[in-house]
Amino acid sequence: MRITGFSIQPVELKYPAPVRISHTVFAKRKILYIYLYSVEKWGVGEVSPLTEFGAEDIAVAEKAANEICTLLLERSKQTGLDTESLFSIVEKYKTFPATLSGIEQAFVQLYTKCVTASVKELYGFSHIEELEVNAMIGAEEPEKAFAMCKEAWDNGYNTIKLKVGKYNLYNELRLLSLIREHIPEKVKIRLDANGAFDVTEAVLRIKAYSEYKIEYIEQPVKKIAEFEKIREHVDVPLALDESISGLLFLEQTVNSTAVDYFVIKPAQLGMLRQIIPVIRSIESEGKNVVITHSLESRIGRKKAVVCALSCLFRSSHGLGIVATKNGIPDDSYPILNGRIGIKEAIL
Repeated sequence: MRITGFSIQPVELKYPAPVRISHTVFAKRKILYIYLYSVEKWGVGEVSPLTEFGAEDIAVAEKAANEICTLLLERSKQTGLDTESLFSIVEKYKTFPATLSGIEQAFVQLYTKCVTASVKELYGFSHIEELEVNAMIGAEEPEKAFAMCKEAWDNGYNTIKLKVGKYNLYNELRLLSLIREHIPEKVKIRLDANGAFDVTEAVLRIKAYSEYKIEYIEQPVKKIAEFEKIREHVDVPLALDESISGLLFLEQTVNSTAVDYFVIKPAQLGMLRQIIPVIRSIESEGKNVVITHSLESRIGRKKAVVCALSCLFRSSHGLGIVATKNGIPDDSYPILNGRIGIKEAIL
């Protein structure tokens, strides 16, 4: 494949329903669309770093993306490109994972249009007919949050993820009580604190939450060492999310007895070519992997779906459609009854 040009388009996503977590509200964010061209064909990828969680700044990402695309264009003038050559060209940009994520997406999308190759073949996963999706409920007052949970159940969702840590424990237990009283017990409940607690408060809250049969609590504290302290006092499964600073950290943490679930945001970790082997390593240790998007547009969400297809452990993933005021409706992987039907893996 030969690349004949590229363009980088800055975009500001605006969310009509801002997402509230324990310590901030996402109402808008800046992202980049990377376009790679080969004569009349093109591929597009999304660069959407969550700077709030330690990813590269968007301005730095744009500079790195321009450098990488220029290298791809120059190399393409000398010889054809394939996925191996992409990997060698971006080797020195490991500290720009969100940028690499978008570059890989644009490249692979273009590559599958120019040569006889499918996304499934390139990443080596079996065909899966459907993926289950969890409903995500932001940190809201109990009655409002419960109404959103009830709507999710009515729409076929069997797993509900609740943001906690913004309100007092009484309000959160009130919400959990409403759910368990009015929604069938088979519906799984996940809690996500986004690192809102210290160890003492985390232990107190988790013991209280456990009365309501919680599947797991995600990121109750900020540091992995704090997870280990919590594990001494509670049996509720613990999930790691924001503390995942990169693929090396994942590889070093896979054997931790304090972590039961790894919540992976592909857009923040780099290339699927590197992420999927790490997922295999985690699963081989008997740990569970949940894939979630990072509030991307419909373009970035496709990469999260493809990553979820590579997981052997069948769980509900955080792949809900995020509405944006300036976005195009997401019809690539529509959700029906809490599930995404997979006819073909597209990136």
